[in-house]
Amino acid sequence: MKRLRASSYLGWDVYLLENDWMKISIAPQLGGRIIQLELAGHEFLYANKDLAQKWSGSIVEESDGVWRNYGGEKIWPAPQGWDHANQWPGPPDEVLDGGLYSIEERVDAVHGSEAFLVSPVDDFTGLQIQRAIGLIPEKSGVRIKAQFTNFSDRPKKWSIWPVCQLKTEDFGEEVEYQVVCPISEHTQYDQGFKVMHGLVNNPQYRRNKNHLLVDYSYLVGKVGLDTDANWVAYIHKKTGKVLVYRFLVEKNGTYPDNTSVQIWSQGKGLIHSRNRIIEYGNDKRSNPPYLEVEVLSPLVELQPKGSMTFEYEILTSTLSEYCDISDVNEFGIIEDPICVQEQGDGFQLKAKYGVFGKGILKIQLVSSSEDYAENAEAIFQAEVSPITGVSIDVNLGIIEWKKERKIVVGLFDEKNRFMGVLDEFIYNNKKVYNCKI
Repeated sequence: MKRLRASSYLGWDVYLLENDWMKISIAPQLGGRIIQLELAGHEFLYANKDLAQKWSGSIVEESDGVWRNYGGEKIWPAPQGWDHANQWPGPPDEVLDGGLYSIEERVDAVHGSEAFLVSPVDDFTGLQIQRAIGLIPEKSGVRIKAQFTNFSDRPKKWSIWPVCQLKTEDFGEEVEYQVVCPISEHTQYDQGFKVMHGLVNNPQYRRNKNHLLVDYSYLVGKVGLDTDANWVAYIHKKTGKVLVYRFLVEKNGTYPDNTSVQIWSQGKGLIHSRNRIIEYGNDKRSNPPYLEVEVLSPLVELQPKGSMTFEYEILTSTLSEYCDISDVNEFGIIEDPICVQEQGDGFQLKAKYGVFGKGILKIQLVSSSEDYAENAEAIFQAEVSPITGVSIDVNLGIIEWKKERKIVVGLFDEKNRFMGVLDEFIYNNKKVYNCKI
């Protein structure tokens, strides 16, 4: 992993963090945001090229009432609102969203180099934002720790609200960009989500079993979910490139708008906000297309000089073109889970994955109580990395299923040390096993 270094992106001064797969560009003068995040040269984030080279020190910033949306990934306070002093009335916000943050490099033996950013203190909310941004060792991911400190003279209740604007520039009639979020089994909403802005029957929203899918088609709108699955994913269907937020949901926590995830789609249409109707035009220059993935921490009451933190990860990988996502865990993405079918005199195994790190993927047949067998022969193994999807189609031959057995897809490092389970399936003596038919 390389050290933090100065560079330039679209004319903005930025600081880079890089490893074998990823590059992130951090712009302290643009509200301390990550302005771009790349996997093997693929850019995920929307960055407003019309504002290239401009920032709050070079133009009349948000004090003129205009929000200059630079794009990227940043931190906002929630709840958002314009009714009283316990809400954040932005954007625009010339301090927290558009202000100049300080930046310094911190290095330790475990996490390597990270960027540590600090905002000015905002007079209205009383907040100062700090965040530490670092690449995760041996993974195609970013680890972020955000902190709010209350510098006002009274208690205030806030949620830490990471907001990530994602590219949708070459969308067409076919779905090219999609956000996937699991729906909680215990959701309070009839559909598993609630529409917060825009059309109630917005055709971009559809439920697929236990997931909400947002199929981007340049219609303005926003949905919120009370998901407890700890992840939400964005897919560029044409390339199979995926960006995943992983975070912890507090089971008994109180969340803004009773949502732990919100998804905004920028496009044409009407919304009601700030006590008025707002129309977004059908003009991709003045109303540029993008998606927002937003995650929220629980609300915490901060005493004067009190602080709260929220930690999360942004991970990237590659799947098949025009794929779907079944599940996500700390090691990777399950596109198609293990499928075993009888074929001739034997069995055929199929599966598809994306991974968050380099290593060796092994499929083993073990007892139902094991995660892996150290000395067991691998049914299948292959070197894997985040820049290429993993597609498995292997004949297992004749297997004697004398007792309940488990098929485990495990990840091992380059020294053949077991790292964890990506997928597993317990054989239950049927002719079709766990297959999408």
